[in-house]
Amino acid sequence: MAGLRLKTKHNDSARTAIIISKTDTSHLNTSRLVLTVLVLIFAAVGSYLLIFSHAATSLSADFNTDGVVNVTDLSILATNWGRTSATHAQGDANSDGTINIYDLSILASQWGQVVSTGQPPNSINIKDYGATGDGVTNDTANLLTAFNAAVAQNKVAYVPAGTYAGEFNIPDSLTLVGASKDTTWLKGKLTFGSNDTISGLKIGDTGDSAVHNRNGASYTTFTDCHFRGGSPGAPDGNFSTIALGDDGSTNHITFKDSDIERNLGLGDNIGIVEDGSTSGGAHVDSITFDNDHVGVSNGRTDISRNIGGPRGGIEIWTNSNNGTALHGWSNINILNSTFEATDSFCIDLADMPLASGQRASGPVRVAGNTIKGGGWGSAQPYGYTLAIESPKGVIIENNTIYRGRDSTMGTGASSGLPSGYIIRNNIIDLSFDNGITVDSSPYSKMMEFQGDSATFSGNTVTTNVGGITLQLDQFTNGTVTGNGFNELRSSNTPWALAYGQTSNTSITGNTFRTAATTNSVLWDAGGNSNNTITPNTFLHN
Repeated sequence: MAGLRLKTKHNDSARTAIIISKTDTSHLNTSRLVLTVLVLIFAAVGSYLLIFSHAATSLSADFNTDGVVNVTDLSILATNWGRTSATHAQGDANSDGTINIYDLSILASQWGQVVSTGQPPNSINIKDYGATGDGVTNDTANLLTAFNAAVAQNKVAYVPAGTYAGEFNIPDSLTLVGASKDTTWLKGKLTFGSNDTISGLKIGDTGDSAVHNRNGASYTTFTDCHFRGGSPGAPDGNFSTIALGDDGSTNHITFKDSDIERNLGLGDNIGIVEDGSTSGGAHVDSITFDNDHVGVSNGRTDISRNIGGPRGGIEIWTNSNNGTALHGWSNINILNSTFEATDSFCIDLADMPLASGQRASGPVRVAGNTIKGGGWGSAQPYGYTLAIESPKGVIIENNTIYRGRDSTMGTGASSGLPSGYIIRNNIIDLSFDNGITVDSSPYSKMMEFQGDSATFSGNTVTTNVGGITLQLDQFTNGTVTGNGFNELRSSNTPWALAYGQTSNTSITGNTFRTAATTNSVLWDAGGNSNNTITPNTFLHN
């Protein structure tokens, strides 16, 4: 076997041919027989090794992604044998970074199999345009050439497994499909336009946002993606992991079934900015997040906590000119998603008034989410879970909401009080230990609502921490009805509901259950008028 080697060459059809040569070429058939026997031995041993190493069902030894595991893949593996920091394209079948016996065993167990490349029909492979996917070479130019060709030919641009370094300003009307968000990484900022459809990719890296829109970008969808981004010292929207608006208008953008990492720096995980300071400033409309996981681990080991967010899970706000805006954001939907607890606020819905005094921004709907809290630790200010800073048309419904350090839910801001918001049918579990410590003084407020014509109904609130469960302040023409308040502490129980400076409000049909025997449940804090306080139900555990 000393003279046995593998070589490759390209025929006129650009297909790779394998030549097995030996010093004594008259024994070519013998060499082939020996190679076949070796492969069969590897196949037998490979199945045994895989039991003790990795599950073969999710691994592939099709290193050149031609759809079949054969001698070409064996040649790739042999060439890179023993290499570290290796990629799949170099023979790393089990993605452990080293090419060794485990990769050989996977290849042997899949020998001769026709495997799916994952490449969709009517598509082009970006590697056919010179992209390397080695994580080192700047693939920007080659990918842009491939993307433009895909649009021109009305085809899908397929990105096989690998790490593609660069910055990617993709054309309009591009359908971009990766092998999977776990194996295919566009390692750099992606700027998108209109009518783009992106799926199966990890996108972004440290130093900038993962994605941002071009001015006028519309009707673009991201599905089953993973986003990584942020830069130390930059908490503004441009350095959010996902950054929308700010310096360019955008509308009808959807993020679905995707993971958004904890920001690598100090910014938000998701930042949406309306530039209402000028008439021609960026306008943001019809943005949807659906079934996403916000604040997944960014893998950093040099910080005490690498999940959640250093600032906001999602922050939506309007820039103004001397305190008033010329226009505001509209039609935001945050649906069926999980938000890991953040160091500061988890969800912030912020706005500025128009010159007329009316609210500039809204509506927004937050529904079906699990919102795990805000204010983890004590280093960051604004430790709340969800804040309504006065946009119009707010609906918060059917969520599970955990406690915040300073407040779990609150309304109002220096820009004015909100009106017409609806908070209904949520599970607000303040007793769940999410690692966030709250103020235990009896006058602290777990939730505080202000404003006009608001509704708090059908919610189930459970607590064993903090002070007043719900405080109404400057609350007018509102409704608090059909809620269940469950106090689990048996002594030193704060008030379940306090109301002050409240008028023309109905607080009826609620059930207050407490383990305490002597403490009052409701507190008239003064300055109230024309409120209806009965009937309510009071139960003792």
